Amino acid sequence: MDTLAKVSIWYGHAVIFLANGMAMYQRGFSFYCWQNGVWLVDYAPSQYLNLINLEKLS
Repeated sequence: MDTLAKVSIWYGHAVIFLANGMAMYQRGFSFYCWQNGVWLVDYAPSQYLNLINLEKLS
């Protein structure tokens, strides 16, 4: 999580969402593994996303 926070700050205010990938997969969403090992999806509806409070991680 520390790396995610650092990378997102490069672009301004850090906002990180945790996606419920298992629920998305079970409902038929397709995931793709990029060359760097990061998993991507074309679209993630908001009901599968949870906003991470970075202040609680500090």
